[in-house]
Amino acid sequence: IPVPVLGTALSSLLFAAFCLFAARCAARGGDGASILPETRLGWLVLMLSPASYVFHSHHTESLFLLLSFLAFHFCALRKWLPAAMFAGLCALTKNQGIFVAVAAGLWGWAETKGFARRSAVFAFMGVTALLLFSLYPALQYVQEGNPFAFYTSQHHWRPAMDGSSYLKAFWFGNEWQNMNSGSIQRYIAFLALAGSVLLVRARHGWPLAAYTALFVAVMPMSGEFVGTFRYGAVLFPSLFAVGDRTAKMPRWVSWLLLGVLLYLNHRMARHYILNRWSY
Repeated sequence: IPVPVLGTALSSLLFAAFCLFAARCAARGGDGASILPETRLGWLVLMLSPASYVFHSHHTESLFLLLSFLAFHFCALRKWLPAAMFAGLCALTKNQGIFVAVAAGLWGWAETKGFARRSAVFAFMGVTALLLFSLYPALQYVQEGNPFAFYTSQHHWRPAMDGSSYLKAFWFGNEWQNMNSGSIQRYIAFLALAGSVLLVRARHGWPLAAYTALFVAVMPMSGEFVGTFRYGAVLFPSLFAVGDRTAKMPRWVSWLLLGVLLYLNHRMARHYILNRWSY
């Protein structure tokens, strides 16, 4: 069986598991449901995000979505051991999983009283997640002789980067950038995700807002915004918050948002099928 077919089947099953678990949390209510959206539009923004096809293709986004949701779910329940373990597994899935571990540690700090107790919980969360994540650098060292081969290999498809390239991305100042419609769309999506940090802060508090801010901050590290749709697809705190906030506006704003999402979702899925750039 071709690997893409197996990956697609696994990814779809993992996304279904996320949906079933989230539905169960919603039915039970309580602290475990606090990270869920309050409106139907909140769900639709996640389901119809431009690159949501990644949840049904041979990508790692479904696994990351499920693991990050579980990590924050157990944080909301103040169950620090499973939260740290899922955060560590999340870091094994994608590099951005490190931010899940950071946010989980901050959540433990915020929910615990007393400096000594807070420090102990924060350290426990960090060490547990770090030990799980360290399995991958250890494997890379055994296989490649370089524990950070997964990072250094990126120079094969990314331009040489420095601080100025990161900043130039915001005014399309890098030579590999362009200002076609796709680039503009992704740039607007990036700004929307960046603005959602304030919504997440108001809805969920500063640990999840810190996670969102860190996640968004690394997006321009390639000196452009071409991956915004794909990487933003798993940022469920932002997508839920944007949907909930829009639902409180006049109805035509909600319909406009849904129309834009449907257009972009169809366009990205079509590009993926035609083997064009769809991230």
